[in-house]
Amino acid sequence: MSSPSPRVDAAIADTPVVQYAQSQNKGTFESLVFDGTKSHNNIGLPKGSPLTRAVAAALQALMDEGTYQKVLDKWGLGNLELTAASTKQTPVEQ
Repeated sequence: MSSPSPRVDAAIADTPVVQYAQSQNKGTFESLVFDGTKSHNNIGLPKGSPLTRAVAAALQALMDEGTYQKVLDKWGLGNLELTAASTKQTPVEQ
């Protein structure tokens, strides 16, 4: 999402994308976030990858020592902080 066009009435994107675009285009548009929801991007790894637990542990370490929050804050996304890395798989509806 770059600078909104006057021809666009609405756009749908993940919360981090919309909030970042809004922070870069102050006063141009407003975002609607549904109460109680957070939308995050995920890291995709092959099923059964030995890296899965290592990546989750690395993310958890960043969360625990504060770097994760600092990065989110830097990009205006501090309200999207998670407190636990998860290896939960979310089924995709087809």
